[in-house]
Amino acid sequence: MDSRRVRPGDVFFALTGLQNDGHAFVEAALAAGAGLAVVRRGWRPASCPLPRLEVDSPLAALQALAAWHRRRALGRVVAITGSNGKTVVKEALTALLATRYSVAASPGSWNSQVGVPLAVLNAPMGTEIGVFEAGVSAPGEMAALATILQPDLGVLVNVGLAHIAAFGTRATTAREKLRLFASVPAQGWVITPDDPLVEAQPLPCERLRVGDQAPRLVEQRPIPNGTLLTVAFEASSVSFPVLTRSAP
Repeated sequence: MDSRRVRPGDVFFALTGLQNDGHAFVEAALAAGAGLAVVRRGWRPASCPLPRLEVDSPLAALQALAAWHRRRALGRVVAITGSNGKTVVKEALTALLATRYSVAASPGSWNSQVGVPLAVLNAPMGTEIGVFEAGVSAPGEMAALATILQPDLGVLVNVGLAHIAAFGTRATTAREKLRLFASVPAQGWVITPDDPLVEAQPLPCERLRVGDQAPRLVEQRPIPNGTLLTVAFEASSVSFPVLTRSAP
């Protein structure tokens, strides 16, 4: 998607954004060694660079590729959403799970319609657990991210006022965010906050409330560039660092 970062053999998706149209950079991407350009159907460049694959929507094609890779490469997926705090929760959960499993996680705050598929496509084959965050800014956006992630487990951090101009009400925000978990299997679970708007929405699986049972956060203390968390389980506890600031 960024022709300046193309490496030989890459697939370049010509996405259209608010400021730029990726189709203007197809030739540069192919010149840099891209093996294929995915472009909008009917696009006709002056020089007709090849090879290219024409699709109805390069973004939809990217998302479909990510959904296929998720089924192929990943075991279980934990999906995280919320009005804020997604990245901190994702980093903490990743640090905890990585002590026992092979884990792939969203880099930084890659939680958008473009960021989620890129995060999933970065996951190596055979990854045991994926931890990905999903963010939306308007009604109707979560369905595509849910299709990509196909979560087995979930975490809803909170429902706040972010993007309230687009959602209109917190109730609408809650409904949209919970769509991420619409296909979680019955044997799965979703951790939710104590919020009546969230409680009013159905889930297809068990609903866990923060603090109801183990694990519980029992201590947090600052360390260089982050926080050391101690989490208590039923029979033991685990301490692990969460890096929340860049090293100087």
